[in-house]
Amino acid sequence: MWIQGTGLFAWVQAQPRWTPERAAEAPFISACWVDSMGRALYLVVSAYDIARDQMRHTVYQMPYTPVQANRQDVQPPALRQLCVVDGGPMENIQWVGSHQFGFAMGNQWYTCRTDTPRVVPLTQIDSPYVHLMLSPQRNYVLFTHQEKVRDVDARDYYPQFSHTQARMYHRFPAMDAHGWVDGNAAHLFYARFDSMGRVGMPVDLMPYQQVHVPIHWSNGTWRDVSWSTDEQYIAYATHETGGDGEPDPEEATQIELYDLNDGLTTCLSCSIDRAETREHSVPIRHVSPAFAPLKSLGGSRWLAWIAEPLSGRYAGHRELILEDVHRKVSYNLTRNWRGSVELFRWSADGQSLLFIGHDTDSTGNELYQLQVFNDKQELRTPLVIRQVTHLHQDITSLAGETPHDWLVGISRWGRWSSIAAVDKDNGHVQSLVDFSTAADSLLPLREEKIFSLPEGRKIKATICYPLGFDSRRYYPLVVVLPDLPWLQMGHRGAIDELPLLASAGYVAVSVHLSLAEQDLWNPDRKHPEAFFFDSAYLTFWRAWVQQGLSLPAIDTHRVALIGFGWGGWLALQLAADGHLPISTVLLWNAITDLSSWQAVTADRWLATNGLSSKLAGHLPGLIVPTVPVLIGQGGKDGNMPSSQALALFNRLEDKHIESRLLYFPGIGHHWYIGHDWLVWQHQIFNWLQTMWGNP
Repeated sequence: MWIQGTGLFAWVQAQPRWTPERAAEAPFISACWVDSMGRALYLVVSAYDIARDQMRHTVYQMPYTPVQANRQDVQPPALRQLCVVDGGPMENIQWVGSHQFGFAMGNQWYTCRTDTPRVVPLTQIDSPYVHLMLSPQRNYVLFTHQEKVRDVDARDYYPQFSHTQARMYHRFPAMDAHGWVDGNAAHLFYARFDSMGRVGMPVDLMPYQQVHVPIHWSNGTWRDVSWSTDEQYIAYATHETGGDGEPDPEEATQIELYDLNDGLTTCLSCSIDRAETREHSVPIRHVSPAFAPLKSLGGSRWLAWIAEPLSGRYAGHRELILEDVHRKVSYNLTRNWRGSVELFRWSADGQSLLFIGHDTDSTGNELYQLQVFNDKQELRTPLVIRQVTHLHQDITSLAGETPHDWLVGISRWGRWSSIAAVDKDNGHVQSLVDFSTAADSLLPLREEKIFSLPEGRKIKATICYPLGFDSRRYYPLVVVLPDLPWLQMGHRGAIDELPLLASAGYVAVSVHLSLAEQDLWNPDRKHPEAFFFDSAYLTFWRAWVQQGLSLPAIDTHRVALIGFGWGGWLALQLAADGHLPISTVLLWNAITDLSSWQAVTADRWLATNGLSSKLAGHLPGLIVPTVPVLIGQGGKDGNMPSSQALALFNRLEDKHIESRLLYFPGIGHHWYIGHDWLVWQHQIFNWLQTMWGNP
């Protein structure tokens, strides 16, 4: 249904073309959940307010029954607005009592009653910590902090503690999503707090470790930290660092278990046989731990997580691991399944694992069910994975569960736009809420296409065609080369830009490589970036762009490459080698000169882990194409120093090649919606129109 009261539907009709402003202000669903009885649906709709330059979150409630979800002739009831919250994302949403839910925002925890909607802070302190979550029985609060060990007077942080000594953390240079910052993100603490919101002395979960907790946010909750229902254990994923605080080059992570009873930490994944993930002697990324919701199953507590080999034949293949915490026994639940798990959650009864994933024949992520325990609370044998949905759409979130249905989130253009109920018995899918940013008839045409490349390789690309695409016309082609292409997950500035470009009249193409696909031509499995220096890799990308030129109605005299980070490095190489008819190049925070790489960047391990010595004398210098170049650079980018952009711009000016440099001093490596983002989008459109005129 179309949500009324937002002005969305009329607005879409009045403005059918996507613009940077429209994309920024378009509302989207950022979280969804159901109450403890499964009788009401709650969702958070977020949108960017250009005038006030901040996000606004609106919480809605909708009564929910199985009849409304599964009968086509019954219209779901209208949404009831509960409250409006301005600020950062509403994180780790959970119930904290009857008619009351809570959420973290910044360094405070807030509650909102559903009967008399009002947002109030639950924690009454101002601290340097970020409040991640409440414990299941709401006796403790879990923190994260960005510092390294030192002893300080606790009064510096909590005046009520008098002269008590606390173990805190020195700051040291690190990188987060916003660019170069002081502090290595996510070191964990917990503390007891009372009904008045007063927080007790913080306890350090890892006082003798130098680690990074790679926390990811999905559907309002943190996926890499889990608390057992009896509050005895805290499980979290850690990324070990060296003595100087730098990440391990192989980027392996482990699952750690902290016991609140004795204060000891155990590494659960360290003892797992590599054969459990089909690989031997390869680094493995262990992420997203989650305890079974029941206190005890078969006399032991159970924890599940995702394991992903980082190299080898099965690189990027994500599998579900189950651990008996008491007996220290692990099981690979998806060993015989040919698909890959994206994310998962336990069913409410604690007997099944629901996960979103895809097999080799899937065109999108589907919902699967894995029955783990039988009625006697014993492990089922054999394990059977049941595919629940066949939507051929991009299911990206497990939003919740009712007694009769599972709720899933479906994304469009990289944003969660609709919620659907999936019947537990027959897999029937019924849409509950549709908050798409435009009607189908007003969106650019999107297509997933398999390209056949040399040596029998195939790759899936996303193509967006302009609204009203006519194969008898000729359209400019814009090829987007995203940063870190071996990752399956993109960031703003890559795949999300395709509908914007298509709505402006361009055919836009992009692709993301999985780790397994990257590994096919990686000359050095220990150093993923090394494959950028292999001529076969450049040949691969050249062949892929040539496939894009073979699409129908493409004007081969108007071809642009947009590159981000390492994708910018590729764009410059492809534009400079003369094998492709490239008209112009657009770069954001791009690598331009590896020989002048600075050791002060967050990627300084390039100079210390052996890659530089391995490639000594072979690191390419500044690449200068002969076509016009638009350069965008963020001043807080700890990955790509601004000197790279300045050096390229100066060389282009010296050679009298048309160029332009835009410098955004407050922006890091990744884009987040804001005024600067809108300025950059407009500059892209203005540059392309200057080069080619109207599409």
